[in-house]
Amino acid sequence: MNGLLEKTIYGGIVLEPFEERALDLFVQRLWGRNVKKSWKMRLKLRYAYLLAAK
Repeated sequence: MNGLLEKTIYGGIVLEPFEERALDLFVQRLWGRNVKKSWKMRLKLRYAYLLAAK
């Protein structure tokens, strides 16, 4: 996962569809495990894919 994030954020390389799905699944799993976290953390997890798309 770290490599995918570095690729898109630091490298500015567009992710392949299968890589986007992998990141999406990762964020969904984090979301499911962190339901009791603060609202700030829930927002970060919910919109992480938008940050990765920049």
